[in-house]
Amino acid sequence: MPEFQSWGVSYNWDIFHALDFECQCGEKLPFNVESRLDLIVGFQKDGPPKDGAFGVAIFECPKCFRYFWIHFYKETLSFFAHYSPKWPKRY
Repeated sequence: MPEFQSWGVSYNWDIFHALDFECQCGEKLPFNVESRLDLIVGFQKDGPPKDGAFGVAIFECPKCFRYFWIHFYKETLSFFAHYSPKWPKRY
């Protein structure tokens, strides 16, 4: 697996931790992963630890424009890094 670098919006404790891709405003992101590709605005390798996670991804809510984050695991990380138009292609 390639070495991924942090980029974009940085994680901080003020950003909402989303569960199941649901923003604190109640907006739930589309189930279709491809529809989420444009909503990712950052990746941080040194976010809150969780077993098996490679870091945290920061998303921007399309409804309220606030940020929220989720843990990223190997498969999700590789998919978003490859297909997201905002993800830097230097990985």
